[in-house]
Amino acid sequence: MSNEPFTQYLTDQLEEIERVWSLEPARFQQIRRAVQREINLAESLISEVDHSAKLLSDPGEARQRLLNALDTAERFLTNARYEHQITTNQIKDCARFVGLEEVNQRKGRCKAMAQAEAEKLWAADHDQEIRLSDMCQHVWNGMLDEHRDYLPNIADGMKSWLRSVAPPYAKKPGRPKK
Repeated sequence: MSNEPFTQYLTDQLEEIERVWSLEPARFQQIRRAVQREINLAESLISEVDHSAKLLSDPGEARQRLLNALDTAERFLTNARYEHQITTNQIKDCARFVGLEEVNQRKGRCKAMAQAEAEKLWAADHDQEIRLSDMCQHVWNGMLDEHRDYLPNIADGMKSWLRSVAPPYAKKPGRPKK
């Protein structure tokens, strides 16, 4: 019985993990060592089963060796399931953080677009009538169709985005004069 396909499969999976997930070198080495332990255990099991098959001339000894091999296999599978679960969870965590980084970048781009639009509108506001809340509502409505997933849930949530580019008259507290 050959172990080549199993070893090659695990090696390919490791290379794929290293290429796609860009894990920290220490974490990747930890995963590589865990996979190597699984490969070594599998090779040991294969050797034990091959040896047990040769001993079929002595049924008692062969039976005992097969029971030992099965016990070792059970321990191996339990360990492999545990290691696989840890590795799978860590890969999911990496994927979750990669996704969050992308979302944060898109939100940052939306914020920059909102600030640019607000600056343009405030520059054109010669009567100095547009207050921060009004600008938030106007910019939020304009961006809602294309960028819904990356905008605050309500227009007033944009105040923190636009406050830094707002002119002093727009930041005045209280109700505007009529």
